[in-house]
Amino acid sequence: QRTNLTNPTNIKKQDTDRHTEPIASFDTNPLLLYTEEKQTNLTLVMWNANSLRSVHKQGHLLSFLHTTKADIIGFTELRSSMDSILSIPGVRTILEQKGFRYTYWNPSTKNVGQFGTAIISRLRPKEVIFNIGTLNDEGRVISLIFDKFIQILSYSPTLGIDENTQELTKQRRRLDFDEALSLHCRELKTKYK
Repeated sequence: QRTNLTNPTNIKKQDTDRHTEPIASFDTNPLLLYTEEKQTNLTLVMWNANSLRSVHKQGHLLSFLHTTKADIIGFTELRSSMDSILSIPGVRTILEQKGFRYTYWNPSTKNVGQFGTAIISRLRPKEVIFNIGTLNDEGRVISLIFDKFIQILSYSPTLGIDENTQELTKQRRRLDFDEALSLHCRELKTKYK
């Protein structure tokens, strides 16, 4: 599922729940004035949160957002909705103060409260792609296309171990995901050389 963000009218109706409106305007926050040369020296942070609400309850989410020097932050294993995270007191304020103007959420629609990915960014991507292959309802992948680079955030399915036989389970599912992710990367490389 692709969304071209060069023109806000290109965001499809079904995509509007995955994007937030810009949190601050360029006029009110000097951190948002990112130039093209800034895109060559960025800090990206990825965090397997194992539930952002739980991270917040432990006191880590607001502290992290307040102190981070990252330009782009990716979260995997959200286990929550965009609304539930952005409604936490202080989150929107910190995102605005830190210049994180763009947020992209890909929660699981198959198993609500499981899986899910999100990216918050100070830079506006040209295009956003949600999901790959056949796992379109688990919220496992977000790809952001920028002028000088591509950011792919993925949350791979885990393998299991059968308690009785001690053999790996869910191998086909993982192999299918890995193949779909590899194909996605090759397609992006071809399209955005």
